[in-house]
Amino acid sequence: MVTQDMFYRHRQEMEEAMARVPLLTDEVDRDWAQRTGRSHGGALESYRCDGARTVIVTMGSMCGTAREAVDVLRQAGEAVGLLKVRLFRPLPVQMLRERLARTLEVIVLDRNHSPGAGGVLHQELKAALYGLPGAPQVHGYLAGVGGVNVPPERIVEFVKQARANEPRPESVWVR
Repeated sequence: MVTQDMFYRHRQEMEEAMARVPLLTDEVDRDWAQRTGRSHGGALESYRCDGARTVIVTMGSMCGTAREAVDVLRQAGEAVGLLKVRLFRPLPVQMLRERLARTLEVIVLDRNHSPGAGGVLHQELKAALYGLPGAPQVHGYLAGVGGVNVPPERIVEFVKQARANEPRPESVWVR
């Protein structure tokens, strides 16, 4: 039997333990890299984010294609980077805030749709940045839902589309 007070304390302890996971993930990755010479990038992986005005944030298989789009945009003189989220639960909120602190806008590419809530990463990222002074504008796109291929050219178009429009509270369906 768990009393209300015990339940309350257990939940607090769980939250405190989960808050340590992102830093532990990075620590374990550094240790792995020292032992094997290979790194998996830790909780977040940045690609060409130095001086980026716009950062694409996504997860999983979308990242390889997004890297290609970033390269195309950089070659065209656009200050765009990519932030790959490698750890979603718990979301590395503090790390995200630090990495996106000097960014003007964020474009979230979601393959994960939650009915009634939209893109899962989009919603989580907006919550993570909420209330931060000078927080970037966050645009959310549901792209590649169901495994639909999203070529680099489309991601370039999403960046241009986001720059031309105000962010919407809901995720935007794109093909």
